[in-house]
Amino acid sequence: MGVEHEIVDGALRINCLNWAIAPNIEDSEACMAIVIDKLREVKDANRVILAETRENEYDYEQTNVLRSIADAYNRIINVDKILAIRNIVAPGCQEHISQRLSELQFLVLEALRKDPIGAYIKLNTMINHVNKIIDGGTAPDQKCYQHYLTNALQPMQTILDQTSLIKKARKSITRFKFGDRGLYREIFSPVIRPNFMLTRLMMTLPKNGKSLEKYSMPPGFTSIVRQNSNQGN
Repeated sequence: MGVEHEIVDGALRINCLNWAIAPNIEDSEACMAIVIDKLREVKDANRVILAETRENEYDYEQTNVLRSIADAYNRIINVDKILAIRNIVAPGCQEHISQRLSELQFLVLEALRKDPIGAYIKLNTMINHVNKIIDGGTAPDQKCYQHYLTNALQPMQTILDQTSLIKKARKSITRFKFGDRGLYREIFSPVIRPNFMLTRLMMTLPKNGKSLEKYSMPPGFTSIVRQNSNQGN
């Protein structure tokens, strides 16, 4: 799905017309992933507007909550490079590479963008599991688990603990259920208003005109219109 966007007065405005998904963050994990990806690209946006037939505008505070996840994603992948093999397995622990890399790649590249609260809970579950193995003292390769915990899982937990989203969700996190966006609806509440750009477009179509195509061309939208001629009158 192509994503058209522009910056209007400091707001990241995303064109959601003809989307097959709900154009709001609180209800749609796919929409949340798109917005987080765009905030990774657009560093100075102070608001987010999702524009369909109506506009959902997320204010400065809500945008910063989303940006905290975008920044955490960037730090995990590009700054601290936590998914590097050297952090996931110690020398001599190569038998763990495939499973651990697959788990962490899904956790960060997919879940963190779509459902960061769920990703955080899953990460904590993984940490608890590894801690039990280490505390049990029965695994022949305990050093492998300790390396994984110290160099990959705990650093990722520290990064997510510092995000605004996890701080806001922590007091209610025991109520979280995978697949349920209820907690996100408590955190994100956009201002909803008519899409004035779309309204102006419809109002300015010439008589007998038909809009063939509309696309973004900052600072606004451009429409290709065909005007039907009445012949034989």
